[in-house]
Amino acid sequence: DALKCQDILDYIKEAGLLKTVCDFSPCYELLVKEFLVNISEECDNPLSKDYHKLFVRDHVGTSADGAGTMTKMEIIAALKVQCQEIDKQKDELEEKKKMFVKMIEGLEADDAPVKASANVAAAGE
Repeated sequence: DALKCQDILDYIKEAGLLKTVCDFSPCYELLVKEFLVNISEECDNPLSKDYHKLFVRDHVGTSADGAGTMTKMEIIAALKVQCQEIDKQKDELEEKKKMFVKMIEGLEADDAPVKASANVAAAGE
């Protein structure tokens, strides 16, 4: 495990992201996974279009300018966008919940078929 961590740390240093990762120490493990998932297999091939490029969520940059160059304002803006996306998903889920509640109320109001089925089941026992 320690050897794997050292390899990961070497990749982060080579990409110029050590300061970025160290500045977010509580999220270190998640950030490392995020970087590893998003570093292209061709990032070390000078002939590749992804040469030294990092893909970190909505930001794409070279290892020279990396995610560490984001200003405080850019980070705040990115976090606000994430919050808006969460709110949108929450609103969509609320609409679905309202639809399900209406369906439940409609089914509960129409007790006749349910009671008839219950009576048939009781009679069959």
